[in-house]
Amino acid sequence: HSISAGRASLRRVQLNRQRLHIRLLGPHTCVALLKTVGAPVALTALGAFTVLHYHAQRNQVQAQLLTDARNYEATAQWQRAAGCYQDLLQLQPASEDLRFYHARTFAQAAANDSDRQQARLKFAAILEHAPYNIGALRQHLDLSLQLDLPGPALSSAGRLYSVDRQHVATQQMHLEAMMRFLPRVPRVPPVSMAVLSNLVQRVAGPDCRPSFLLEAATYCANYPDAVDNSLRVTLESTVPGAAESVNTARAHFA
Repeated sequence: HSISAGRASLRRVQLNRQRLHIRLLGPHTCVALLKTVGAPVALTALGAFTVLHYHAQRNQVQAQLLTDARNYEATAQWQRAAGCYQDLLQLQPASEDLRFYHARTFAQAAANDSDRQQARLKFAAILEHAPYNIGALRQHLDLSLQLDLPGPALSSAGRLYSVDRQHVATQQMHLEAMMRFLPRVPRVPPVSMAVLSNLVQRVAGPDCRPSFLLEAATYCANYPDAVDNSLRVTLESTVPGAAESVNTARAHFA
């Protein structure tokens, strides 16, 4: 009895597949194929056509989503861009590049600390599989600094600096994390004032992170005897603009 039921079920599946193929190709094409090459060969051809048709449609959808995502990024419509990358991830869940693009645009669209924390966790998930992904490390460190998280910030700062220490953005973020989170020792700056002064002099311009300048100003206020005159002058001229750019209460009191 169970064998007969199994055969009946198989026949129903085959019949349903035949009906699907007829809808895709049209009844006249199917009749012609059946008369010409016979049912087994025709069904194999129909199955192959169905697979090719599916992949063609899938590729078309992916290409359109990617185009839309890039257009939204170009116009700073971050939430819509993140939505497109989320849809692409449904089609390509193993793509590390798409995971990064989605996390990056999600972070750009973040409107509050809860959103920023979600974005940070997305980058943390990427770093579990690729611990020295420079883009993910930089984003994770930036969000950890924004959220004032010592452990994650120092961890990412150390890893990022070990593989990307020549990049000026990395140097700023690394020092920013060190100045903010390393334990303070009275009268002994844990970060070299010579290194800090040199970096501030080099980046006091369009490439400078406002939050780095503000952290440097706070740091120097904690160790006033160690600050040289050139560093003090540079900070006095650049900190007001940095505070205006960041525009937080903490920034204005730096």
